[in-house]
Amino acid sequence: MIYYIRLLWPDDDQFLRDLLIPDTLSFLDLHKAIQEALGYQTAEMSSFIITDEAWNKLQELPLVNFEDSKSTSPVDIPLNTYLNDLHQFLYVFDYFSER
Repeated sequence: MIYYIRLLWPDDDQFLRDLLIPDTLSFLDLHKAIQEALGYQTAEMSSFIITDEAWNKLQELPLVNFEDSKSTSPVDIPLNTYLNDLHQFLYVFDYFSER
């Protein structure tokens, strides 16, 4: 399956990017694709936040898991593990500016 992912920016109504991503890629792969599409460095600290329909935070998937270094980071898990029934999530890549 291919996910059609639309990137929106709440501060800029003209901002719009569309990505087509295989469901077997990981959140880390998606992070890299987003960063490359926007022309940013892929080494930025980032998190994916799974949300409900009202954009309420349900679960955070950090790029780096600081809590348990022995466990698999969620970003190493394929996208289809989390996104099969999901329609939206947030991607935070600049914690200081909350972007």
